[in-house]
Amino acid sequence: MKGQTKAGALPPVKSNGNKQNENPDTARVAALKNPASKSSLRIALTTREACAALGCSARSLARFEARGLIKSSCALRTKMWPVAELTRFLNETSSL
Repeated sequence: MKGQTKAGALPPVKSNGNKQNENPDTARVAALKNPASKSSLRIALTTREACAALGCSARSLARFEARGLIKSSCALRTKMWPVAELTRFLNETSSL
């Protein structure tokens, strides 16, 4: 029974060294943190990227906006979240 898995459980996926198995959102957020990266020039994130950066769900992000805690930009066809606004939100709502 050593090589068997429980019913419904999937065996772990082994990486073969190629980047296909990586979560693209994680890579984007990591690129924003790295000042040497070309992606660091972005000043706004999509909803999915903002959720990944904050570690919350899209529903929570919408609740924050409804309560007036954070503001989005609707200048483009899709709702964007300015990085400066996300940083301000984190700084103002952080507990000591």
